[in-house]
Amino acid sequence: MNDRTLEEIENEYWEEPEFQSHLVTTCHRLRKKQLSKFTVEDLRVMISQQISLPTLMPMAMEVLSENPLAEGDFYPGDLLKVALEVDEEWHQDHSINTQQLIEITEEAIRRIVADTDEFPMADNLTKVLLKTFENYRTRRC
Repeated sequence: MNDRTLEEIENEYWEEPEFQSHLVTTCHRLRKKQLSKFTVEDLRVMISQQISLPTLMPMAMEVLSENPLAEGDFYPGDLLKVALEVDEEWHQDHSINTQQLIEITEEAIRRIVADTDEFPMADNLTKVLLKTFENYRTRRC
């Protein structure tokens, strides 16, 4: 695991946030956190804000490969949802394996459909992932 922080890896040190919202202060705090201590929620927050994607997307893909429905603070699959929503230009400029992301999404949906007892809001969760996945595929064409 990487004991360095995003600030150390990127050699870019952010000043104290000027805007004191929860999200802004969380992102600033996470830039100083060792990557080895990042949680699924930490990845979800930073990726949803398009921050440090070259470092964090490969980490997210590793987590998602092990558990396509990895869950931050919101719902199963919330990390996958934000990974699918990453700016298309970034996907084009970096070598995140599109086929791998498609396979992870398909596996997540299979798991939800196969075990609706484990996912009390399976219909809603499936709809969210399918819609996000469709948007992702539309952008890829």
